[in-house]
Amino acid sequence: MESDRVTLQTLASGLCVRCKNYRSELSNLPKKNRIPTDSLATAAYLLDASKTLLRWLTRFPFLGNIEYDGISQKLSQHCFELALLSQRDSFADNASEVTFN
Repeated sequence: MESDRVTLQTLASGLCVRCKNYRSELSNLPKKNRIPTDSLATAAYLLDASKTLLRWLTRFPFLGNIEYDGISQKLSQHCFELALLSQRDSFADNASEVTFN
């Protein structure tokens, strides 16, 4: 998405759609102990897309705006949790239930 027409809104919308698809993907998984590699790859893709959005939020004119700072903090927290759960889910019991909740 490196184009002259990329906006914060398009990045956020794209991330939202990918997150909803990932949640749907996880909810359709059979209840087994491990999350498939494809789902973990999707989580990595989400983290990458989130990183791009966070880079935008830490630039002018968004930097220093209280509303955007709050969004940036929440997004960072969710990314950290997703990365932590994705790493842990390779070894956890009922991994898809833990990640989905």
